[in-house]
Amino acid sequence: MTTGRSLQLARDTLQKKRTVHIRTLLDVMLLCNIDYEYFGKLVVPYDFEHSIRVSKNQNTLKNTGCMAPWCAFFQKTESIVPTGTKTKRHSDGSLFRNYVACTACGCRFAFNIEGNMVEQDWFIRGYNTLKNLLNEQGGIKTLQEIRRPANFNRDRWWGVIAYFSSRPVFGDPEKLDEGLMAAFVQYININANMNNVYKWKCWNSYRHYLQYRYHFEVMNALVFSKRKVPVRHNIKTYEEEVISLCSRLLDSDQDISVEKISTLINVSSNTLRAWGFQHYIKGMKDEQRRSRLKKRKKQLIEKVDLYFRQNANHRILSKDIYQSIGISQTYLNVIAPDVNEYIRKKKLQFSRI
Repeated sequence: MTTGRSLQLARDTLQKKRTVHIRTLLDVMLLCNIDYEYFGKLVVPYDFEHSIRVSKNQNTLKNTGCMAPWCAFFQKTESIVPTGTKTKRHSDGSLFRNYVACTACGCRFAFNIEGNMVEQDWFIRGYNTLKNLLNEQGGIKTLQEIRRPANFNRDRWWGVIAYFSSRPVFGDPEKLDEGLMAAFVQYININANMNNVYKWKCWNSYRHYLQYRYHFEVMNALVFSKRKVPVRHNIKTYEEEVISLCSRLLDSDQDISVEKISTLINVSSNTLRAWGFQHYIKGMKDEQRRSRLKKRKKQLIEKVDLYFRQNANHRILSKDIYQSIGISQTYLNVIAPDVNEYIRKKKLQFSRI
Protein backbone atom coordinates (compact mmCIF):
# COMPACT_ATOMS: atom_id res chain seq x y z
CA MET A 1 0.00 0.00 0.00
CA THR A 2 1.39 3.42 -1.01
CA THR A 3 1.80 6.32 1.39
CA GLY A 4 -0.85 8.32 -0.45
CA ARG A 5 -3.34 5.45 -0.25
CA SER A 6 -2.57 4.98 3.44
CA LEU A 7 -3.28 8.65 4.10
CA GLN A 8 -6.56 8.42 2.19
CA LEU A 9 -7.51 5.38 4.25
CA ALA A 10 -6.67 7.16 7.52
CA ARG A 11 -8.67 10.23 6.48
CA ASP A 12 -11.57 8.14 5.17
CA THR A 13 -11.38 9.86 1.75
CA LEU A 14 -11.24 6.79 -0.49
CA GLN A 15 -14.00 6.59 -3.07
CA LYS A 16 -14.63 2.95 -2.16
CA LYS A 17 -14.54 1.99 1.51
CA ARG A 18 -11.66 -0.36 2.26
CA THR A 19 -10.05 -2.04 5.27
CA VAL A 20 -6.40 -2.68 6.02
CA HIS A 21 -5.42 -6.22 5.17
CA ILE A 22 -3.76 -8.05 8.05
CA ARG A 23 -0.79 -8.72 5.76
CA THR A 24 -0.13 -4.98 5.63
CA LEU A 25 -0.07 -4.77 9.44
CA LEU A 26 2.28 -7.77 9.68
CA ASP A 27 4.63 -6.19 7.13
CA VAL A 28 4.74 -2.95 9.16
CA MET A 29 5.41 -4.86 12.40
CA LEU A 30 8.22 -6.80 10.72
CA LEU A 31 9.70 -3.62 9.27
CA CYS A 32 9.63 -1.88 12.66
CA ASN A 33 10.74 -5.02 14.55
CA ILE A 34 7.85 -5.05 17.04
CA ASP A 35 5.87 -7.98 18.40
CA TYR A 36 2.13 -8.48 18.97
CA GLU A 37 2.26 -7.53 22.65
CA TYR A 38 4.01 -4.22 21.94
CA PHE A 39 1.72 -3.50 19.01
CA GLY A 40 -1.36 -4.04 21.19
CA LYS A 41 -0.13 -1.53 23.76
CA LEU A 42 0.71 1.22 21.25
CA VAL A 43 -0.98 4.56 21.92
CA VAL A 44 -1.00 7.00 19.00
CA PRO A 45 -0.39 10.60 20.18
CA TYR A 46 -3.37 12.85 19.47
CA ASP A 47 -1.26 15.51 17.74
CA PHE A 48 0.11 12.97 15.29
CA GLU A 49 -3.31 11.46 14.64
CA HIS A 50 -4.77 14.94 14.11
CA SER A 51 -1.99 15.89 11.67
CA ILE A 52 -2.73 12.75 9.62
CA ARG A 53 -6.52 12.96 9.62
CA VAL A 54 -6.72 16.70 8.94
CA SER A 55 -5.59 17.73 5.47
CA LYS A 56 -2.79 20.25 5.33
CA ASN A 57 -4.79 22.57 3.11
CA GLN A 58 -6.77 23.79 6.10
CA ASN A 59 -3.59 25.40 7.41
CA THR A 60 -2.16 26.61 4.10
CA LEU A 61 -5.26 28.03 2.38
CA LYS A 62 -4.99 31.52 3.82
CA ASN A 63 -1.22 31.60 3.39
CA THR A 64 -1.04 30.68 -0.30
CA GLY A 65 -1.18 33.21 -3.14
CA CYS A 66 -1.93 32.96 -6.84
CA MET A 67 0.50 30.73 -8.74
CA ALA A 68 0.06 32.31 -12.20
CA PRO A 69 3.30 34.15 -13.19
CA TRP A 70 1.47 36.71 -15.37
CA CYS A 71 -1.08 37.59 -12.68
CA ALA A 72 -0.93 41.03 -11.06
CA PHE A 73 -1.42 39.24 -7.71
CA PHE A 74 1.23 36.60 -8.28
CA GLN A 75 2.14 35.00 -4.92
CA LYS A 76 -0.32 37.30 -3.13
CA THR A 77 -3.30 36.12 -1.11
CA GLU A 78 -5.64 39.09 -1.55
CA SER A 79 -7.18 37.82 -4.80
CA ILE A 80 -7.82 34.23 -3.71
CA VAL A 81 -11.45 33.33 -2.95
CA PRO A 82 -13.20 29.96 -2.42
CA THR A 83 -15.34 28.74 -5.33
CA GLY A 84 -17.74 26.73 -3.20
CA THR A 85 -16.49 23.30 -4.31
CA LYS A 86 -15.24 21.45 -1.25
CA THR A 87 -14.23 18.05 -2.59
CA LYS A 88 -13.94 16.53 -6.04
CA ARG A 89 -12.49 13.27 -7.29
CA HIS A 90 -11.04 13.26 -10.80
CA SER A 91 -11.41 10.43 -13.31
CA ASP A 92 -7.85 9.26 -12.58
CA GLY A 93 -8.77 8.72 -8.92
CA SER A 94 -6.97 11.79 -7.54
CA LEU A 95 -8.79 13.71 -4.83
CA PHE A 96 -8.81 17.50 -4.47
CA ARG A 97 -10.27 19.70 -1.75
CA ASN A 98 -11.08 23.35 -1.07
CA TYR A 99 -11.23 24.76 -4.57
CA VAL A 100 -10.24 28.42 -4.86
CA ALA A 101 -9.97 30.93 -7.69
CA CYS A 102 -7.96 34.07 -8.35
CA THR A 103 -10.25 36.99 -9.10
CA ALA A 104 -7.44 38.82 -10.87
CA CYS A 105 -6.52 36.22 -13.50
CA GLY A 106 -9.33 33.66 -13.21
CA CYS A 107 -7.15 30.61 -12.55
CA ARG A 108 -8.64 27.88 -10.35
CA PHE A 109 -6.66 25.91 -7.80
CA ALA A 110 -7.32 23.09 -5.36
CA PHE A 111 -5.39 21.23 -2.68
CA ASN A 112 -4.33 17.64 -3.26
CA ILE A 113 -4.09 15.03 -0.55
CA GLU A 114 -0.54 16.13 0.35
CA GLY A 115 -1.80 19.66 0.97
CA ASN A 116 -0.19 21.20 -2.12
CA MET A 117 -2.09 23.72 -4.21
CA VAL A 118 -2.48 22.57 -7.82
CA GLU A 119 -3.84 24.52 -10.79
CA GLN A 120 -6.90 22.93 -12.39
CA ASP A 121 -7.20 24.44 -15.88
CA TRP A 122 -3.76 24.01 -17.50
CA PHE A 123 -3.33 27.77 -18.01
CA ILE A 124 0.04 27.89 -16.21
CA ARG A 125 1.32 24.97 -18.24
CA GLY A 126 -0.09 26.65 -21.33
CA TYR A 127 1.66 29.90 -20.44
CA ASN A 128 5.05 28.20 -20.18
CA THR A 129 4.44 26.29 -23.41
CA LEU A 130 3.42 29.44 -25.31
CA LYS A 131 6.49 31.29 -24.08
CA ASN A 132 8.77 28.55 -25.37
CA LEU A 133 6.96 28.22 -28.70
CA LEU A 134 6.95 31.97 -29.32
CA ASN A 135 10.69 32.07 -28.68
CA GLU A 136 11.29 29.14 -31.04
CA GLN A 137 8.92 30.17 -33.82
CA GLY A 138 9.53 33.62 -35.26
CA GLY A 139 7.10 35.63 -37.36
CA ILE A 140 3.93 34.50 -35.58
CA LYS A 141 1.38 37.31 -35.50
CA THR A 142 -1.46 35.71 -33.51
CA LEU A 143 -1.72 32.95 -30.94
CA GLN A 144 -4.13 31.06 -33.22
CA GLU A 145 -1.26 30.46 -35.66
CA ILE A 146 0.66 28.36 -33.12
CA ARG A 147 0.33 24.64 -33.69
CA ARG A 148 -1.08 22.55 -30.88
CA PRO A 149 1.65 20.71 -28.93
CA ALA A 150 1.38 16.94 -28.63
CA ASN A 151 0.95 17.06 -24.84
CA PHE A 152 -2.29 19.10 -25.10
CA ASN A 153 -5.57 17.71 -26.34
CA ARG A 154 -7.62 19.90 -28.66
CA ASP A 155 -10.11 21.31 -26.14
CA ARG A 156 -7.44 22.16 -23.56
CA TRP A 157 -5.28 23.89 -26.13
CA TRP A 158 -8.19 25.89 -27.54
CA GLY A 159 -9.05 26.91 -24.00
CA VAL A 160 -5.47 28.10 -23.38
CA ILE A 161 -5.46 30.11 -26.64
CA ALA A 162 -8.87 31.63 -25.88
CA TYR A 163 -7.75 32.53 -22.34
CA PHE A 164 -4.58 34.37 -23.39
CA SER A 165 -6.21 35.93 -26.47
CA SER A 166 -8.43 37.96 -24.15
CA ARG A 167 -5.54 39.18 -21.95
CA PRO A 168 -2.55 41.45 -22.64
CA VAL A 169 0.00 38.75 -21.83
CA PHE A 170 1.36 37.88 -25.29
CA GLY A 171 0.33 41.08 -27.05
CA ASP A 172 -2.85 43.13 -27.35
CA PRO A 173 -6.04 41.27 -26.41
CA GLU A 174 -8.64 40.60 -29.05
CA LYS A 175 -11.64 42.92 -29.08
CA LEU A 176 -14.92 41.24 -28.17
CA ASP A 177 -18.53 42.34 -28.53
CA GLU A 178 -19.41 44.18 -25.32
CA GLY A 179 -23.13 43.50 -25.71
CA LEU A 180 -22.59 39.78 -26.12
CA MET A 181 -20.19 39.78 -23.17
CA ALA A 182 -22.78 41.56 -20.99
CA ALA A 183 -25.44 39.03 -22.03
CA PHE A 184 -23.11 36.14 -21.17
CA VAL A 185 -22.38 37.57 -17.71
CA GLN A 186 -26.05 38.34 -17.07
CA TYR A 187 -27.02 34.80 -18.02
CA ILE A 188 -24.51 33.41 -15.51
CA ASN A 189 -25.79 35.70 -12.76
CA ILE A 190 -29.24 34.14 -13.01
CA ASN A 191 -27.75 30.70 -12.40
CA ALA A 192 -27.91 29.68 -16.04
CA ASN A 193 -26.61 26.42 -17.45
CA MET A 194 -23.39 26.85 -19.43
CA ASN A 195 -24.54 24.21 -21.90
CA ASN A 196 -27.44 26.48 -22.82
CA VAL A 197 -25.07 29.39 -23.44
CA TYR A 198 -23.04 27.27 -25.82
CA LYS A 199 -26.21 26.57 -27.82
CA TRP A 200 -26.75 30.26 -28.59
CA LYS A 201 -27.02 30.86 -32.35
CA CYS A 202 -24.61 33.80 -32.22
CA TRP A 203 -21.48 31.65 -31.96
CA ASN A 204 -19.63 31.21 -35.24
CA SER A 205 -17.75 28.23 -33.87
CA TYR A 206 -16.72 26.48 -30.66
CA ARG A 207 -13.54 28.60 -30.54
CA HIS A 208 -15.65 31.75 -30.84
CA TYR A 209 -17.62 30.65 -27.77
CA LEU A 210 -14.41 29.90 -25.85
CA GLN A 211 -13.10 33.44 -26.41
CA TYR A 212 -15.98 34.72 -24.29
CA ARG A 213 -16.10 31.75 -21.93
CA TYR A 214 -12.52 32.42 -20.74
CA HIS A 215 -12.74 36.20 -20.58
CA PHE A 216 -11.99 37.42 -17.05
CA GLU A 217 -15.47 38.98 -16.64
CA VAL A 218 -17.17 35.66 -17.39
CA MET A 219 -14.75 33.67 -15.24
CA ASN A 220 -15.28 35.99 -12.28
CA ALA A 221 -19.03 35.89 -12.78
CA LEU A 222 -18.87 32.10 -12.53
CA VAL A 223 -16.99 32.36 -9.22
CA PHE A 224 -19.22 35.01 -7.66
CA SER A 225 -22.60 33.95 -9.04
CA LYS A 226 -24.98 32.91 -6.29
CA ARG A 227 -25.76 29.27 -6.88
CA LYS A 228 -29.18 27.99 -5.98
CA VAL A 229 -29.16 25.50 -3.13
CA PRO A 230 -29.61 22.07 -4.70
CA VAL A 231 -33.06 20.65 -4.12
CA ARG A 232 -33.08 17.58 -1.91
CA HIS A 233 -34.93 15.00 -3.99
CA ASN A 234 -36.88 12.15 -2.48
CA ILE A 235 -35.69 9.45 -4.88
CA LYS A 236 -38.36 6.97 -3.76
CA THR A 237 -41.11 9.46 -4.63
CA TYR A 238 -39.59 10.08 -8.05
CA GLU A 239 -39.22 6.35 -8.63
CA GLU A 240 -42.94 5.86 -8.02
CA GLU A 241 -43.72 8.76 -10.36
CA VAL A 242 -41.49 7.31 -13.11
CA ILE A 243 -43.22 3.92 -12.81
CA SER A 244 -46.65 5.54 -12.95
CA LEU A 245 -45.75 7.73 -15.94
CA CYS A 246 -44.28 4.83 -17.92
CA SER A 247 -47.44 2.81 -17.29
CA ARG A 248 -49.69 5.65 -18.49
CA LEU A 249 -47.55 6.29 -21.58
CA LEU A 250 -47.64 2.58 -22.38
CA ASP A 251 -51.44 2.42 -22.04
CA SER A 252 -51.93 5.53 -24.20
CA ASP A 253 -49.29 4.39 -26.74
CA GLN A 254 -47.19 7.55 -26.33
CA ASP A 255 -43.43 7.32 -26.87
CA ILE A 256 -41.43 6.36 -23.78
CA SER A 257 -37.93 7.84 -23.39
CA VAL A 258 -35.63 9.19 -20.68
CA GLU A 259 -35.91 12.69 -22.18
CA LYS A 260 -39.72 12.66 -22.16
CA ILE A 261 -39.90 11.33 -18.59
CA SER A 262 -37.39 13.94 -17.42
CA THR A 263 -39.52 16.72 -18.93
CA LEU A 264 -42.73 15.42 -17.37
CA ILE A 265 -41.31 15.17 -13.83
CA ASN A 266 -39.09 18.28 -14.16
CA VAL A 267 -35.80 16.50 -13.46
CA SER A 268 -32.85 16.47 -15.86
CA SER A 269 -32.17 13.33 -17.88
CA ASN A 270 -28.66 13.21 -16.38
CA THR A 271 -30.18 13.09 -12.88
CA LEU A 272 -32.48 10.24 -13.90
CA ARG A 273 -29.48 8.33 -15.20
CA ALA A 274 -27.52 9.07 -12.02
CA TRP A 275 -30.40 7.57 -10.02
CA GLY A 276 -30.33 4.48 -12.23
CA PHE A 277 -33.87 4.96 -13.59
CA GLN A 278 -32.75 4.65 -17.23
CA HIS A 279 -32.72 0.85 -16.92
CA TYR A 280 -36.40 0.73 -15.92
CA ILE A 281 -37.34 3.27 -18.60
CA LYS A 282 -35.47 1.27 -21.24
CA GLY A 283 -37.27 -1.88 -20.13
CA MET A 284 -40.64 -0.15 -20.50
CA LYS A 285 -39.58 1.24 -23.88
CA ASP A 286 -38.71 -2.30 -25.02
CA GLU A 287 -42.08 -3.53 -23.76
CA GLN A 288 -43.77 -0.75 -25.70
CA ARG A 289 -41.85 -1.75 -28.83
CA ARG A 290 -42.98 -5.36 -28.44
CA SER A 291 -46.58 -4.29 -27.83
CA ARG A 292 -46.59 -2.08 -30.91
CA LEU A 293 -45.06 -4.82 -33.03
CA LYS A 294 -47.71 -7.28 -31.83
CA LYS A 295 -50.49 -4.85 -32.78
CA ARG A 296 -48.89 -4.18 -36.15
CA LYS A 297 -48.54 -7.88 -36.91
CA LYS A 298 -52.21 -8.38 -36.09
CA GLN A 299 -53.14 -5.51 -38.42
CA LEU A 300 -50.96 -6.92 -41.22
CA ILE A 301 -52.53 -10.37 -40.92
CA GLU A 302 -56.01 -8.81 -41.06
CA LYS A 303 -55.00 -6.95 -44.23
CA VAL A 304 -53.66 -10.16 -45.77
CA ASP A 305 -56.89 -12.04 -44.98
CA LEU A 306 -58.94 -9.20 -46.42
CA TYR A 307 -56.89 -9.20 -49.62
CA PHE A 308 -57.41 -12.94 -50.12
CA ARG A 309 -61.16 -12.60 -49.56
CA GLN A 310 -61.43 -9.72 -52.02
CA ASN A 311 -59.42 -11.57 -54.69
CA ALA A 312 -60.79 -15.06 -54.24
CA ASN A 313 -61.55 -15.35 -57.97
CA HIS A 314 -58.33 -13.78 -59.23
CA ARG A 315 -54.76 -14.87 -59.65
CA ILE A 316 -52.77 -13.73 -56.61
CA LEU A 317 -49.11 -12.73 -56.90
CA SER A 318 -46.78 -12.17 -53.96
CA LYS A 319 -45.86 -8.66 -55.08
CA ASP A 320 -49.56 -7.71 -55.13
CA ILE A 321 -50.03 -8.96 -51.57
CA TYR A 322 -47.14 -6.90 -50.19
CA GLN A 323 -48.24 -3.88 -52.17
CA SER A 324 -51.72 -4.13 -50.68
CA ILE A 325 -50.45 -4.29 -47.08
CA GLY A 326 -47.97 -1.44 -47.70
CA ILE A 327 -44.71 -3.10 -46.69
CA SER A 328 -41.91 -4.86 -48.55
CA GLN A 329 -41.24 -8.55 -48.15
CA THR A 330 -37.59 -7.87 -47.24
CA TYR A 331 -38.42 -5.42 -44.46
CA LEU A 332 -41.20 -7.64 -43.13
CA ASN A 333 -38.74 -10.51 -42.95
CA VAL A 334 -36.63 -8.36 -40.59
CA ILE A 335 -39.33 -7.14 -38.21
CA ALA A 336 -41.87 -9.99 -38.41
CA PRO A 337 -40.69 -13.10 -40.29
CA ASP A 338 -43.67 -15.05 -38.92
CA VAL A 339 -46.03 -12.81 -40.93
CA ASN A 340 -44.04 -13.61 -44.04
CA GLU A 341 -44.45 -17.27 -43.23
CA TYR A 342 -48.21 -16.72 -42.73
CA ILE A 343 -48.45 -15.14 -46.19
CA ARG A 344 -46.51 -18.01 -47.77
CA LYS A 345 -48.80 -20.64 -46.23
CA LYS A 346 -51.90 -18.62 -47.08
CA LYS A 347 -50.82 -18.33 -50.71
CA LEU A 348 -50.04 -22.05 -50.86
CA GLN A 349 -53.52 -22.92 -49.53
CA PHE A 350 -55.12 -20.53 -52.00
CA SER A 351 -53.29 -22.09 -54.97
CA ARG A 352 -54.65 -25.55 -54.09
CA ILE A 353 -58.26 -24.45 -54.22
